Amino acid sequence: MSNYPLATNTWDDKELQAIQSVIDKDIYSMGDSVAQFEQDFAQFINRKYCVMVSSGSAANLIATAALFYTKNPMLKKGDEVIVPAVSWSTTYFPLQQYGLKLKFVDIDLDTLNYDLELLSLRLQVILR
Repeated sequence: MSNYPLATNTWDDKELQAIQSVIDKDIYSMGDSVAQFEQDFAQFINRKYCVMVSSGSAANLIATAALFYTKNPMLKKGDEVIVPAVSWSTTYFPLQQYGLKLKFVDIDLDTLNYDLELLSLRLQVILR
């Protein structure tokens, strides 16, 4: 099995200074840096809005909600969703909160991504 570091620091001096600037202001979640980042990122991806969240868990919850609360919802309670068998609980919990049925697919130990053969089999079962 390959060795994949799960958490590493790749910050350079400019990024460390930006972090220290936020710490010095003592405003971590709603400060001017966050508002500026949201505006800049929205412009970068050519969108009207961008919302920064506190964690990947919050991002997963908002992304799941966005698939329910649209003019033409892309998901509804009871829909089946394919998820990797190896992940964090925060990958799964937002889906369960919205009443989705989780269908697990194991991972490829060499890549840590979905095992594509197993994914194909799972899709065949779901699409029948």
